[in-house]
Amino acid sequence: MFSALFRFIASFGCIVAFTAILFLIAIVLTALGWIFGFDLTDVDLWLEAHGGVFRFVGLLLFRIACGLVLALCIFVALTPLLFREEKNEGRTGWGCALLAIPVGWFAWTGMTMSY
Repeated sequence: MFSALFRFIASFGCIVAFTAILFLIAIVLTALGWIFGFDLTDVDLWLEAHGGVFRFVGLLLFRIACGLVLALCIFVALTPLLFREEKNEGRTGWGCALLAIPVGWFAWTGMTMSY
């Protein structure tokens, strides 16, 4: 029964399927809130109380992502210098290497100066 329902919803497209899934999640969470006796005010207070933890985790993930982008930019910027084979057509060119320098700078500032 549910597979036919999901196939019918998915036939309208990805956005409609995503909206329908979010709507179903909202219905389930509303039912759980009604069963266990909490409402949106309780959820809001809980989120506000734990906001520091969410901020720390988000900042940590952002810094890790910026560090990975910086490492990739360093590799791309050094590729024309380290791998100078003329026959390799798939190697990174000087344009990509020069573009990697400002991208790496923004990744560095995002990694070190975000708070």
